[in-house]
Amino acid sequence: MTNRSATTTMDQTKKIRQLLDRINYTLNQTVPGYNGLLGGNSGFALYQFYLYRVLGEQQFSEKAESVLDNIFETVNSEDPRLTGTSYAVGAAGFGYLMNHLVGEEHLDFDLEESLAELDEHLFQTAVSEIETGQLDFLHQAAGILHYFASKPSIEPHRARLETLLNAIDAQALRDELGWRHVSSFGPRSGIHYDLSTAHGLSGLLLILMNLYENGLPSEQIRNIVREGTRFLLYFQRNTNAAELRLSAFPLSVEIEHLQPDYSNMLAWCYGDFGPALVLARAGRLFQNDEWLEAAADMAQTLSRRLSVEHNLVQNDAHFCHGAAGVAQCFRALHRYLPSDELWQAYQNWIDITLNLMDDDLENGTYVGKEIGLLEGMVGVALTLLSALSEDDLRWDKALLL
Repeated sequence: MTNRSATTTMDQTKKIRQLLDRINYTLNQTVPGYNGLLGGNSGFALYQFYLYRVLGEQQFSEKAESVLDNIFETVNSEDPRLTGTSYAVGAAGFGYLMNHLVGEEHLDFDLEESLAELDEHLFQTAVSEIETGQLDFLHQAAGILHYFASKPSIEPHRARLETLLNAIDAQALRDELGWRHVSSFGPRSGIHYDLSTAHGLSGLLLILMNLYENGLPSEQIRNIVREGTRFLLYFQRNTNAAELRLSAFPLSVEIEHLQPDYSNMLAWCYGDFGPALVLARAGRLFQNDEWLEAAADMAQTLSRRLSVEHNLVQNDAHFCHGAAGVAQCFRALHRYLPSDELWQAYQNWIDITLNLMDDDLENGTYVGKEIGLLEGMVGVALTLLSALSEDDLRWDKALLL
């Protein structure tokens, strides 16, 4: 399978540029109320840096620097416009932005000296949250772990990371079914094992594989991934398009009776993409042919899910559980399992995203949340920017892809 540098057709390219112009006009009229990564200025700054990388226009470089200067000014004030330490809206997300910009060479910045106090605060918070079972990615300790795993060099933080890893492992439930944690966020909290990327097991396993790849290649992580994957696979079911049984994995599993909650939801946050990415990445990382075969089978099934009907729970373009997230997940899966079918599915969902975004702009779908990466216009714009670029932009590492 050859690498694909030209990612869009001429018609797609023209429509993407037109939509990006419309999105940018709206975003530039928007004043975010806070500095979070997934719904505020940090995500907006990330977008501006990638706009400049792809389009090369000086105005985007100047805008990126202006937004970043504004973030620093407020973060160092009495009103930092961050909510706690969470990844989605708090200090871990802002810290991730800085790690990412330095790691991707968007920015020259001394992370170790400048973020030393933040590092210690986030570490202590994570220790406390893990002790009380708060392991959610978007809002709790797993997001902080992702922040540390995203450091360009994790060596100065090795002791911290080993402490967090041991604490997470000690809090886990292990048995013949595999390794997992009880859900700690939302309506499933305390009563389900959540399997999702956004709030559950798939996201945590992807973060641990990031750690392994970025400088912490421990046998402990290998064991956790192996046992966590076993838990995922235990609840895999056969799909059947004729019966509209399209998803192989449940959203979650009820604790007391191990009752799985299956749904046809196809999205970044929940659905089959999380387990598929876990299997594909783990198969590559640990050279496990069984996992790779399972991931390839899932990719083939996913590639046939080409319509909004029976797939999207919300028929718009946003990233979290809309069309843009589906498109970018197909692109991410293609990185590990390159195939024409996956690439065609990606292109199909880019087309769907373009059509839905047209409707969204006409309908005012994002009024009040324009700046959001997960639920607003920024995540859609970044997805379209990836389709436009000749390079494989890795802004999506922020969302574990």
